[in-house]
Amino acid sequence: MGVRIAERFEREGAWGLALKKMGGVFLEPLFGDARLDSDAARLKSGGILCDLCDLLAEAGWRPSDARVLEVCSEDAARWEVLAQVYRSYRMLLEACELTDPNEARFAEMASPSHAAGLDRLVIACIPDLPLVAQRYAEALAERGIRVEALVWMPGELAGGFDIVGRPVPEEWADCRVALDSSQIEVLRSPEGEARGALDFVAAARKAGDYALVLADPTLGSAFCTEVESRGGRAFLPDAGRLDLTEAGVIALEWPRFQSAGELRVLRRLLELPRFSRVLRGDSEFKSDEALAACDFLIGEAVLSDFEQAKAFAEVEFDSEKKKRRAQSLVLLKLVEELLPATVPDLLAKAWKSGGEGLEAARHVVKLHESVFASPIYAASGSSSSDGKLSAENAFARALKSEPVFDASATGDVELSGWLEAPWLQAARLSLCGCVEGRLPSSVNGHPFLPDSKRRPLGLADNASRFARDAYLFQCLLVARSKEEFRASFSRFDTEGSPALPSSLFLRCGEDALPERVMELFGDLPSGGNRARRLNDWKWNLPEKKRKKVGKISPTDFSDYLACPFRFYLKKVLKLDLFISDAREMDAKNFGILVHEALEKFGNENRAESDPAAIERLVLGHLDASVYQLFGPSPSPAVRVQVEAARVRLRGFARVQAEQYAAGWRIISVERKLNSEGENTLDIGPLKLSGKIDRIECNECTGAWRVLDYKTYAKADSPAKKHFGSTLPAEWLPEAAFLYNSPKGPKPKRWKDLQLPLYTKILRHWHGGQMGEAPVHAGYFVLSADPAATAIQEFAELDAEVMSSAMTCAETIAALVQNGNFWPPQPLKTSWADPFEALFHNGKPEACVAPETIAFLKGNQ
Repeated sequence: MGVRIAERFEREGAWGLALKKMGGVFLEPLFGDARLDSDAARLKSGGILCDLCDLLAEAGWRPSDARVLEVCSEDAARWEVLAQVYRSYRMLLEACELTDPNEARFAEMASPSHAAGLDRLVIACIPDLPLVAQRYAEALAERGIRVEALVWMPGELAGGFDIVGRPVPEEWADCRVALDSSQIEVLRSPEGEARGALDFVAAARKAGDYALVLADPTLGSAFCTEVESRGGRAFLPDAGRLDLTEAGVIALEWPRFQSAGELRVLRRLLELPRFSRVLRGDSEFKSDEALAACDFLIGEAVLSDFEQAKAFAEVEFDSEKKKRRAQSLVLLKLVEELLPATVPDLLAKAWKSGGEGLEAARHVVKLHESVFASPIYAASGSSSSDGKLSAENAFARALKSEPVFDASATGDVELSGWLEAPWLQAARLSLCGCVEGRLPSSVNGHPFLPDSKRRPLGLADNASRFARDAYLFQCLLVARSKEEFRASFSRFDTEGSPALPSSLFLRCGEDALPERVMELFGDLPSGGNRARRLNDWKWNLPEKKRKKVGKISPTDFSDYLACPFRFYLKKVLKLDLFISDAREMDAKNFGILVHEALEKFGNENRAESDPAAIERLVLGHLDASVYQLFGPSPSPAVRVQVEAARVRLRGFARVQAEQYAAGWRIISVERKLNSEGENTLDIGPLKLSGKIDRIECNECTGAWRVLDYKTYAKADSPAKKHFGSTLPAEWLPEAAFLYNSPKGPKPKRWKDLQLPLYTKILRHWHGGQMGEAPVHAGYFVLSADPAATAIQEFAELDAEVMSSAMTCAETIAALVQNGNFWPPQPLKTSWADPFEALFHNGKPEACVAPETIAFLKGNQ
């Protein structure tokens, strides 16, 4: 026998090595078609076999014992293979001077070494004592040690017990449970069950003299939320996971980044305060700057790994991107300096001053050192081809299975588990989550030991679990008065799936059974309305963040027309949905890429008329922009999008040549209208600012035209983009107008004012040159289908429509200048609302603080 008890991660590793040595064909009876061709797969299978051995050990068995093979004879081939693998597993442990903990337990049971000085052993109220513990007690009794078993019996119960205090399944199988209907509450959802349970315990005669028990652990989240909504703090005694602590995340993600260099992994690390602090060291680089730089590399440069980012950083950049590019250089340099750091080194630096999470960090470091020092695993950085498994994989798996326990604080609302209920002394008790499968608990579909095989092996089966849970349930009932005990369940679980009530609720006797069934399965009162938050939380805009608006862009009006509240959040406060793991250019950046190529053409090559030459020029400009924006090695997704941009620009070349032949000459591209300085333009009380893609004049007809490039797969016509349907309850009367179509007057509503305002800007800039010349406005549609690329003019924009548009624009400008951004309007898009979280209380007035509403109405 080895000199040290093997840790769980060492046992899994030994199983993994045994499986690796046996080969796939030999193991087919054990795992079927499952492929064990990686360390991760072998370790996972090793974990399954560890659990199986621990289960068998509860009755004192090994997988190689004859009795196990006899009971499981229907699956003999599988168990024979498992027996051989088990023998190999033990040999591997012994070669590393390690002992399986179950083997150590069996040895102690055969020859108790801890009996010296022991006079008495008390088995205190353990209704599910494992058979191996009973055998050890019997071994102690044979050595003259007095063994006693205590049974909790607060009153008359329905069944009997065996010699060590376990309920006898046969005597409890048909038991009746004296649970009164008034003690049962049926709820629609876990949230409703949490509210009902907390209301019940809050009525305890003595403040705090209550207990909340969750028979279904999945209710924990709903109960924690409800407790916190009432101003309290919930405590779940169940262990948390070490891999979810800050130290655990660093320990998992840092080696992953060192190995693959994924920028998305780096971003997850940068979100951790301790890691960010270590990375930045004594530099003046701020944590938000580090995140912004990483987001720039992922979201705008669309880079995926560290090597790509370093190549991108070597590209000379223009002043427009100077800030983010400079921050990226700083970030990449700091990361490069930190790359050699090991996990223990990193955690030591992160917690060198102590603080919250220190114990978890120490736990992680200790586990890391134990795994990497274990003789079962290959040294860090070495290949597993030498017959050992990777320590990195073993550490990651061990970290995820390692528990971490929090301590409760005074005043916490403790949410106890079912098996803790008998030990609770509280006068009032609410037992929640009483659903079948949880109370009584049951195990179905075990891959090695189905329920029918457990009783013959002395293992707990569903019948013994039922007896245990029925006994404990009766004890809780008898120990408290009817008014002080309540049991509840939800018709639907946390995922919205139907749930069945505990079968213990139906142990009421045949006479009462029909009425009980109706109580449990009958209709519930309607509960369709969204529950209102009990803490009355409302979003309040801090006074220092409240801004007034002095200018507006032509493209801003569509946002105000859709919803003035979201306009303020998006355009004034600059809030919007952020996607940190962009895999490709979004529509905005794709449009910018194409616009840059067209801007260079308009400035440098506007006199070119040959379609082939135009195509060559714009594609050259595109390549230059791609190099500037994405570096020498763009991601595969970006390359695909660049090809899509090429298709659009080829269509542009054809149409541009046609327009040139028709007499249209580019006057300016991407010209800016500034809100300050000379030659500004007012729209109502606000300054208008913006950028126009293209202005041109026809040298044959004298007509002028303003165009906006559209890179959508299929762009709507200008009329469809600008005209919308009228609203049943119009909140902005000036947005509604009557359009005199060829088929007669039609009521319309403005939903965009871009092209009318572009027309106004055109006249502002070139009115003296234009005189009475015709003016056109439209879209230059760069379609995904080159044949569909065309110029679509806003033919409906006559003088009457233009007048209506200006009236609407001036009204909006006045409202914006006055600070009127209320009320919010329903979002009418096919995508998710980025501001949905602000409306969880239902109506806007119930979600936003009164003082903020007053400000958004323009009253402050």
